Amino acid sequence: VGETMSEKEIECLKEIVSRGHKIGLHTYHHNYKSLYRSVNSFLADYEKIYKMVVDATGIKPNIYRFPGGSYNMYVKKIRKQLIIEMERRGFTHYDWNVSGEDAVGNPTATTIMRNIKKDIYRFQCPVVLLHDSKINSKTVSILPKLIDNIKENGYEFDTLDKREPCQFAW
Repeated sequence: VGETMSEKEIECLKEIVSRGHKIGLHTYHHNYKSLYRSVNSFLADYEKIYKMVVDATGIKPNIYRFPGGSYNMYVKKIRKQLIIEMERRGFTHYDWNVSGEDAVGNPTATTIMRNIKKDIYRFQCPVVLLHDSKINSKTVSILPKLIDNIKENGYEFDTLDKREPCQFAW
């Protein structure tokens, strides 16, 4: 979320790129009512976060995730128009098929891990939704164990651009 991005997080973006990872964009601010008020309001927000990432890394991202996912009550009226316009600009949106539910309620390391494990092995190519939030460090704390567990079960990790987009069906 761009409006709360610190200098430390900007440095993290640079490290992400240097390690060969892909940066996907999300949003500059997370106010759904304002963001999804119109196609133009979404695009204005998107341009802000895009510019921040390009200025910080020199990389021009081409993937994004709708705040709240591509299927939510806020985006409903303008969803098709947004997708068409973003695709015209060369961007692809990604949703998820597994969620740690780490941004809902009062998650613990145990509940985040349980939420992921209950669904992840149902998919050949799972896309897991997790949040890197200042208010929830539990997600980061479980990552080493989670990654080891997933690898032990025969899965490999790669960047989203190497797979078919995971998108919610309407």
